[in-house]
Amino acid sequence: MVVDHKGTLLINATNGVVINGVDVLAHITGDLASAKHCNLPDSVAVTDVTGPCNATVLGVARCNTQTQNPECIPGYTTSQAPKAPCQIQADLLHLSFDNNLLDLSYNRRNILYYGAAPDNLFGRHLRAPANVIGGAFSVCVDVMFDTFGLSSRIFDFSMSEEGTRLGANNNLLMLNRHDSNDILFEAYQGNHIATQLRSNNFFEAGIWAHVCVTATSDGTYTLYKNGVQTMQMSNAPPIPYLRRTSNYIGRSNFNDNPDFDGAIDNLRMWSRALTSSQIADLFLEDASGLDNNGVAFNHHNMNLYQVNAPEGDMALYLDGVNDYVIAPSLSLKNAFTVGALVSLAHINGIAHELVPQPCLDQFYSIVESIFIGNSHETTTLEFTFLFEDRSLDTFMIVAGGFDWAYGGFQHYCFTLEGPLAIVYRQGREIGRNSNMRVRNSTEYRNIFIGRSTFAGDDYFGGNLDDYRVYNFALSAEDVHHLLCQGRPDLDCVGLVAHFKFDGNVRDASGNEWHGELVPVNIRAKDLFFENTNVAVGTGALLLPGNGSWVQLPARNFGGDFTVCSWIQTRRVGMWERIVDFGNSTNRMYIARWNTNAELFMEINGEVVRANLPADKADVFIHVCGFSNSTGGYLAIDGELVGSNVGMLQMPVGWLDVNYIGKSAAAVSDAPLDAVLDDLRIYDHALSMNEVAQLANMAL
Repeated sequence: MVVDHKGTLLINATNGVVINGVDVLAHITGDLASAKHCNLPDSVAVTDVTGPCNATVLGVARCNTQTQNPECIPGYTTSQAPKAPCQIQADLLHLSFDNNLLDLSYNRRNILYYGAAPDNLFGRHLRAPANVIGGAFSVCVDVMFDTFGLSSRIFDFSMSEEGTRLGANNNLLMLNRHDSNDILFEAYQGNHIATQLRSNNFFEAGIWAHVCVTATSDGTYTLYKNGVQTMQMSNAPPIPYLRRTSNYIGRSNFNDNPDFDGAIDNLRMWSRALTSSQIADLFLEDASGLDNNGVAFNHHNMNLYQVNAPEGDMALYLDGVNDYVIAPSLSLKNAFTVGALVSLAHINGIAHELVPQPCLDQFYSIVESIFIGNSHETTTLEFTFLFEDRSLDTFMIVAGGFDWAYGGFQHYCFTLEGPLAIVYRQGREIGRNSNMRVRNSTEYRNIFIGRSTFAGDDYFGGNLDDYRVYNFALSAEDVHHLLCQGRPDLDCVGLVAHFKFDGNVRDASGNEWHGELVPVNIRAKDLFFENTNVAVGTGALLLPGNGSWVQLPARNFGGDFTVCSWIQTRRVGMWERIVDFGNSTNRMYIARWNTNAELFMEINGEVVRANLPADKADVFIHVCGFSNSTGGYLAIDGELVGSNVGMLQMPVGWLDVNYIGKSAAAVSDAPLDAVLDDLRIYDHALSMNEVAQLANMAL
């Protein structure tokens, strides 16, 4: 079973999938395209920024007067179909499969997948939570059968206990009849079929069909295929209004039926009968007109796309073993740009001395190649041009170029214009070479993303998103715009993580380094967020000194960095950690020390300290700790208050323990009793002017 974000659930499917491309020269988003639904266009045509979008756009949209962007009116939700950016929101169950298995209905129910190890004995299917259905009802779903099993279910909801297969019990189900391509829709009363819709030769193996069934409260049932009514039944018993608890998608409540084999897209259920015109609007053809698609090869389709994505709804995952993408041939002149969001999960080795692991791509022609990747088993970045005459090869080497991408997303741009090559990470230039050998315009016939044309080289292991190729070199301003999209520099440039604490501990930077709140008492979890006592934004994190903390995922950390946060201290406690990153051999922490009198930053035994402002308890102060090659520094409320010139930097390394509000050193260290707000981490030492800007945000 695969969830692909373009709205497709593939059950027992083994073939590769297609990545939708937006043609710059190439633009691979990491967001999948099904047979029917593609990416939304960059903008929706409008006639009046305060009124509805024009009639050429189906569905219901309006334009936000503040953002100048289209949005869906209440009762409608965003669609992936380019002709209808807004579609009717289902109110019982709405599974678009765009965003993992999230229910987009008002209920926001969580759907669970069964079938991956160690759940193989349960079969491959989804389970939906209990739901009350009855009377007026509609269901729409896109279906493609690979094989027609014996009465295999598209869905089967019953009143049996969740997870059981006890057969008939007020079931509501859709299936193929016996082992044929006929469709059945059935509603049970008790243990017998009260209503059945049947249409012969309805499905074709390997072909998508958009199926809708509507039922009125007086017992009129209508079946639609691809937006067109195919049959209707009147004066039938209405659907019993009951709470169904054993709700399978792709599996039967009868244990002698095989699981569904095929793909399911956009399963939606309403508590009313949709009109024929509404159903026609739901059935929309793909009109993207974009044919520059790449093909992904992944040995385990369930893992091909992941929901943690800085751009769009999904990011491409490559396992570092044998996963890769091949894109169509491109002709590149002596100026181009390759851009992508990159997160390394593995630092693989290489077998060829001169060829780096192809992290982003490898362009290969008969006479020359271009490589972008890491060198050997390190985070050293290489931007390399290989020629038929190997004595002409030229390289851009950036030591530690992938440091901050190991364990979290970072945005990269690689530009070439004549002999000048520049590498940008998170909007900042990190390397340049003005003596690259000038190339001829060449057609690159093999464009690999995640693998090399040399058999001995390793595969890329990690996530990629929003991959782009331009046939010109982006300027520094262009790279900045591509990353920031109009946001202030401090909200994007060099940003590793940004925890706003506006009701959650998610990373707002887009780099997907999300935290996990670990409360002492799970029942008090909602008490950890302030909505009135805040410094910036609409929320703040309250850690009440009871041992609760925020756990951050493992990642690379070290070298130049800045950590800033607003903090409102409460009780006095020794060694209360604001942050504590690292292990016994390589760690950094910022803490309150000496009964609240001092702020303390330590890096592997070397310290910088500063006096905390007097009489500032229960008042927000802004704290920054930063380090670069000149030393370690502390700032409070935008002013430098402590320094240790010559303080050694923290070596860049993989850190398994990363805490907010908890000590990694000793249980005797006091848990943090404070309110935190707007915690930020940067991959460089901010200037004092930038620190002052952050400190003035709350004023």
